[in-house]
Amino acid sequence: GSDYEGTVTEAHVGYEGALGESAGWYIQAGPALVSPDGEETETEFSGKTGASVALSESLSAYGEISFITGDDDNGYGTKLGLTYSF
Repeated sequence: GSDYEGTVTEAHVGYEGALGESAGWYIQAGPALVSPDGEETETEFSGKTGASVALSESLSAYGEISFITGDDDNGYGTKLGLTYSF
C-alpha cells in the first residue's frame, strides 16, 4: 500500500578522518538529482556530516546531519543509531 513518489541520486565527494583511536568523522557534499514521479529531473545540492564512536569491541554509536536544497524550501535530516558487529 505505498505510493512511489520519486528518487534522489546523490554524487558526493567527501573527506573522513579519525578522532583518536575509537572514533571517526566524515563530511561530504555534491549534486543531487531529484526525480519526482511523473515530473522532470532537477539538480539540487546536498551534503552530510557525521561521526561514530566505538562503545565496545562489538558496539558503536553514530550520528549524522544532512541537507538538500530545494526550489521553495531546503530539507534537513538527522540520524542517530547503534551498530552491532558479530
